[in-house]
Amino acid sequence: MAESEGKSYGVIVNSFRELEPNYADFYRDELGRRNWAIGPVSLSNRRSEEKAGRGGRGTESKEPDSVIYICFGSLADFADSQLKEIAAALESWGGSFIWVVRKDPRTESESESEEEWLPVGFEDRTAEKGLIIRGWAPQILILDHEARKAKELREMARMAIEEGGSSHSSLSDLIDELKQRSHV
Repeated sequence: MAESEGKSYGVIVNSFRELEPNYADFYRDELGRRNWAIGPVSLSNRRSEEKAGRGGRGTESKEPDSVIYICFGSLADFADSQLKEIAAALESWGGSFIWVVRKDPRTESESESEEEWLPVGFEDRTAEKGLIIRGWAPQILILDHEARKAKELREMARMAIEEGGSSHSSLSDLIDELKQRSHV
């Protein structure tokens, strides 16, 4: 990926500048790479049937400000022992949670169906309080939950994709740049 990234014209990111300004600045200023944050693109799929098809179990019945969301992004890769520690902390805490776990296929064991990264019986013991999402998180559902920080992020995301918002402007800049480049 690093080799192709170095040869690319730039990077399109499914995020918005207000969420990750330091990353966008670092990419531009330190690495000298173009980047366009044009997301979250999932906000264009607002129909409830589409949302229902992407998950959603677990948050509808929870009170506002009562669920924590744990997600380390798509680039984080944890050892099984680290994931067990996170699981132990969540179980010890006892509150409601949504935990997004993306295992790197290169580090998965052959017996991954046994999910050795989870303490034995963890999901049974936390079934009423916790939801583990394996792989990619249905971000639209997370942003739809009535949690305090999620409310702020949801509003920032909506503003970013509206005309004049950072993602809308970034997409417009990308289109303009590609049009100019095609005429060179």
